[in-house]
This record gives sequence, structure tokens and C-alpha cells, in this order.
Amino acid sequence: MNAMRRLSILFALLLLIPVAPHAAFAAGRGFLLNPTPNPVTEAPVRKINPSGVPEDCSLIGFEGVGNTNPVGTYVGPVTVTFGTSWLGVVDFDAGGVGNFANEPSPSTAASFLDQNDIGITLSPPVRFVQFQYTAAAQSLPVTVYAYDSSNNLIDTASGNVIGTSYDGANCTGDPNGECCLWDVVSLISATDNIASVKITGAVSNYFGIDNLYFCTSTTPTRPTTWGQLKSSYR
Repeated sequence: MNAMRRLSILFALLLLIPVAPHAAFAAGRGFLLNPTPNPVTEAPVRKINPSGVPEDCSLIGFEGVGNTNPVGTYVGPVTVTFGTSWLGVVDFDAGGVGNFANEPSPSTAASFLDQNDIGITLSPPVRFVQFQYTAAAQSLPVTVYAYDSSNNLIDTASGNVIGTSYDGANCTGDPNGECCLWDVVSLISATDNIASVKITGAVSNYFGIDNLYFCTSTTPTRPTTWGQLKSSYR
């Protein structure tokens, strides 16, 4: 009888132990297979390559950032500064630690291992921002907010598409990489006043982005694919 009582007390105590967020999900491997960032203390500054997009737009594909290096700042007609938590991630197939496939740009995307600073700022402000993302189930839904320079909310967009094969994403074409299905989120304003972008809902190392695209003057419609966005200028 005493043994049964002790077991009952032990069970009751176990119920009091807090459960970590998202523990109900059967988490697979993260976006980075080896989540160890390079010990770089100073985030770099890179130039935006304006080729291949309309004159008042720019595209950042993260190529050249390197594997687990800080993304840093891109300078051009618009200066884009990524929060300190953002890291470049190179596809495992290209020699990096990226557990992803079918990435929009050749071999590099961006992700984060903590959520201390995952904002993105744009100076001068723009009127259209878009990126492609892939996310595990525990990172969904993800919500993206656009703010002006006074921190007034301009627009919001949500992403609900499961991108990981172990969560049920049906991926083809690139056999290696479990974060393999990408979707699009877009933020639109009537004028050039989107000065910052904030992301909520994403879990560290279970969310990645690629092809950050932004425009001044032009306001594209919300496309569903990168191909549709490009075709709108043809």
C-alpha cells in the first residue's frame, strides 16, 4: 500500500514539471544540421546586386554570406540590415550544414539559432517586401509585420505552409534536405514607408528564408510564386 502511495505522489509531482513549448510536436532535424555559428564578432557589409530585377527593386539571395556567418548589412539604393541572430546557411549538398532542398537561390539561405534579434530594417523605406520561407510544423503559423519609421503597423502577412518532409511536405526534385517546400509571404504599402519587418511564430532552427525581394515606387500584387512575381514585369 505504501508503494502505491509513493507512486501516486511521484506521478503527481511529474505533472507539475513544466513542458517546453512545442514539445507536443515530434521535432525532426532543424534547418542547420550542425547548429554552431562561426565565432565572427563583426557583421559584414555587402553590396546589393541589382541585376535581374526591375530598376526600382532589389533581390537578396544570400549567396556569398558563407556557412553559419552573420548575414549583416546589404548596401545599395536601399540599405538592408538583418538582426544579429540571422546567419547564412549553405546547403549540405554544397558543403554546408543546411538541411534544406529546392532553395530558390543556388545554395544559400538564411536562418537563426536564437530569437534575440530577427528583425530586418530597410533605409530608406520601401513599399513592397517579399521573401520565400520554409518552416517545420512547430514554426507555424508564422506572422510577418511591416512597420514604418515611427513603428506604426503598415501591413501583416501569415504563412501556414508546412515545408518539412518529416511533417508531411510532399517534396520532389532535390532528394537531400528535409526543409524542402518553400512558400511566399508579401508585405505591401501604398507608399514607400515600410522601414522594418518583424517575424513572430517561428522557432529557432526550424525556419529559413531565401530571396528577400523589395521595391520602391512599384507595388506588385501579392504573388504566390517567385515565377509569378517575375512574370508581372514582362
